[in-house]
Amino acid sequence: MVKRCTLYDGLVIEPAGMGAYGALKDFHYRNGRPGFVDKVFAIYSERKTLVYKLGGKREVVGVIVYSMPVINCRLRNVATDNRYCGSDRSAGLKLLNSEMRCISRVIIAPQYRGMSLGSWLVKETLDMAGTKYVEALAVMGRINPFFEKAGMIRYDGGVSAEHEKLLATFDEMEIKDRDLISGKKLMEAIDGLGESEKELVCYRIKRFMSKYVNKRQDSFVDKCEFVVEQMGSVPVYFIKKKRVRE
Repeated sequence: MVKRCTLYDGLVIEPAGMGAYGALKDFHYRNGRPGFVDKVFAIYSERKTLVYKLGGKREVVGVIVYSMPVINCRLRNVATDNRYCGSDRSAGLKLLNSEMRCISRVIIAPQYRGMSLGSWLVKETLDMAGTKYVEALAVMGRINPFFEKAGMIRYDGGVSAEHEKLLATFDEMEIKDRDLISGKKLMEAIDGLGESEKELVCYRIKRFMSKYVNKRQDSFVDKCEFVVEQMGSVPVYFIKKKRVRE
């Protein structure tokens, strides 16, 4: 059991089951059950008043799910210098399954967000996974860097030149991450620009959309929705080599 006595007084991290995941799964941006689950850990509240209100059941504050790794991952090969590649595919897969676990879900209950509980949960459970390496492949890693805060190393997958130019234009026009949560928010941010700035952003969006033939005739609203979707759809890879807890 892991306990922290300052900011997180009354909260504990313990091994858990899929029931803890089930309590929070609706708050995750990905639907569906994570595959090939190996271990689950949860943050529980031990505050007596809250436990009393819940009829003696502790509140699940956060949950992390460790799963078996997928077979193919290009950025894993980059991060591990092709450790699991080679002519003997069977041996590489056996080594991968023995050395690697993947963080497939990290969920914090909405009322507890903003306290850095995600990075705390990742950091405190890395050694509990019981393997030499832990990895994560997360779209939200571009917006919320809690894996890095927990000590994992980040590897970016790379994006197209037009993607980079559009991101650079957004940055230049001070269109922030908070403006990229929906097409409506992006449109509002663009509408607040001066005419010349607005013209440049629209040009960059047009260039970005040019390779998507089936999207060229979409309305500007639909294009903004698609841009927001694409901006957040390129995952980031994280890896941590760690001590195995005895």
